[in-house]
Amino acid sequence: EVIVLRRFLFSCNCALRISDLQELDKSMFSNNEMSITPRKTSGYGTKITSVPLNDVARLMLDDEIADNPGFRVFDRYKDQSSNRLLKRIANKSGLHINLHHHVARYTFASLMDQAGANHTGLMKYMGLRKRETLEKYVKTNNKVIAGDIEKMNRMIERPPEQEKA
Repeated sequence: EVIVLRRFLFSCNCALRISDLQELDKSMFSNNEMSITPRKTSGYGTKITSVPLNDVARLMLDDEIADNPGFRVFDRYKDQSSNRLLKRIANKSGLHINLHHHVARYTFASLMDQAGANHTGLMKYMGLRKRETLEKYVKTNNKVIAGDIEKMNRMIERPPEQEKA
């Protein structure tokens, strides 16, 4: 369960599909950056090159490499058994959701959106070609919208000396 959860948390922090997790090897990581050719969209020429990993992804990767010193990383469980273990983890944790690896891509996109990420950059990071696809992943809530309105209010505020003129 720890191995599968680490894999899932890595994906939550770098948006990799389960098929891409299965193909990872150490050569795809250098200087805290990742470069891969996503399996699903490789026919379109999609490449994700030299994208930085955040601190959590680097921590999960370092732990995986320490536990699994071979050339491949995150390859110890196959797709179906990994998703079954995630469902068991969710159950044990009292989470009433259908937890599976693809949830990680939604999590990554939503967290990046909440952090104020540029959507064009986010699409490139995730290996997406269409904005409509990104919109399926990004889950915006009222808190995010309220925060954006507040940013807009701050942006259009005039300094007190301009109001008197």
